[in-house]
Amino acid sequence: MAIPHRLLLLALPCLALPAPARAAEPGPPEGPYIALHRRVAPAVVAVESLGSGVVISADGLVLTAASVVPPRDTLSLGFAEGKRRGAKVVARAPSHDLALLRLDPPADGLPYIPLADADPPLGRAVCTLGNAFQSISRDGQVAISAGMVSGRYALAPPRSGGGRPVYAGPVLEITAAVNPGMAGAPVIDRDGRLVGLVTLNFDKARWLGAAVPVSILRTVVADLQAGRAPSPPPEAAAAPARAEGYLGIEVEEPPEGGAAIAKVAPDSPAARVDLRVGDRIVELNGRPIESRVELLEAMSELGPGTRVRLVLERGTETLKKMVDLGTPPAGK
Repeated sequence: MAIPHRLLLLALPCLALPAPARAAEPGPPEGPYIALHRRVAPAVVAVESLGSGVVISADGLVLTAASVVPPRDTLSLGFAEGKRRGAKVVARAPSHDLALLRLDPPADGLPYIPLADADPPLGRAVCTLGNAFQSISRDGQVAISAGMVSGRYALAPPRSGGGRPVYAGPVLEITAAVNPGMAGAPVIDRDGRLVGLVTLNFDKARWLGAAVPVSILRTVVADLQAGRAPSPPPEAAAAPARAEGYLGIEVEEPPEGGAAIAKVAPDSPAARVDLRVGDRIVELNGRPIESRVELLEAMSELGPGTRVRLVLERGTETLKKMVDLGTPPAGK
């Protein structure tokens, strides 16, 4: 008897085969400012706690605003990622609100931002980079803001008190943000060249940031390196002198805010009311003082003979002082 043919079905285990490899999908393209920040941020520094500056040569030359340099020969600069280096003050040019510092560079040199050959035209895209709101000092990161050159004008000389550096001359008007801590910050173009340096002397009727243009930076840097006093800008030289109130102190930026007295001139209005080195001024005529620059700005609006009311902290004490501003001695 024939055995019928039967189809036997065997249960085999189901094996999962790997899916064919897929190419990784490309992420969004990097914007131009990401690459620019990565390239130039290592050359941007915090000057002490609140100011900004920029390395302009591989051998450690740093350009910053004179208004953020304390009255000392040495100071500390902060870099991105929390790195710090000591620097020496090479020279100051208060009439241009500029100062040169010198770092000891490593053997292979320092990252730096080269100076552009000429001032940028109106409409040129630019960025400001610096220690905005202590972004370098506190967070180890260089803040960046993008904008453009929106104008050119000449600053009129403001009144100056208490040794405030004053710049009166041509500036670039920029729409990139200029926040507290950005005095001395570089203004760079899309090619990574320095086209200006932020100054806090600006026209209050405009309310946009102002920067000393590179054409002036080049001249002043060359003069300071050669040991020469820079010639004042033409607008400043032609401007009539204004009366200045004189307190007789030099101040620096303390970490806790306010303006700390670093020096008291003998027989000055400050000395006569017993202001002392280490006192921290926190208020002037009812106006809160949160930084050295704010004190100098407030003082710039006061003339000789003005009576001012200071609130200061001395150790654990809070003191109030009334002082009559004088006339600056010759050469001040």
